[in-house]
Amino acid sequence: MIFEKTDSTKPTGNWQLATGNFSQGWYVTEATSKDKYGQDVKDVKYFQLYDMKVSSLPAPGYTWNTIIKNVVEPGEKAQFISGTSANDIFLVQQTNKTSSDDLRLTNNYQFITLNNEKKTFEFPVTEEDRGGFGVSQFFIKDNRIYSNSWNVMMPWTNKQLDITFETYRDKTLPAAKKNGK
Repeated sequence: MIFEKTDSTKPTGNWQLATGNFSQGWYVTEATSKDKYGQDVKDVKYFQLYDMKVSSLPAPGYTWNTIIKNVVEPGEKAQFISGTSANDIFLVQQTNKTSSDDLRLTNNYQFITLNNEKKTFEFPVTEEDRGGFGVSQFFIKDNRIYSNSWNVMMPWTNKQLDITFETYRDKTLPAAKKNGK
């Protein structure tokens, strides 16, 4: 056990963890309480912490991935982290984009070497990327294929409608009231 705290419920439902540096890896949190009948109620959650500044993985595994940011606007960057605890990985990365002009699909391939590390992958987006695009990665190790894919979402926020309601009265029609009077 690395941390324990006894607390009572508060109107906000929030309470502070102890400040300190937790190393990357798997953790479990367990909350125990009593219900209105005096029976124990327990909830257990498992979670993984990782450090973006450290190149090692939080736990051994052939493939490890996480999304940093995948909903973006023009000028921003989509970010993903991929890693492996294996050596000499030849990673193939494919980016699938559809051109907004002629709806043609373009594939861009990159080849990356990973050696017991994790790397951050960034994808700058422009106005032409509206609607989003896909990123896929795969590699083969020990006669097995490992793959992962992400969607970069770039909503059509520049096409949002601004709707206003107004009243129009034609003054030339019989019994029409001017300015709603």
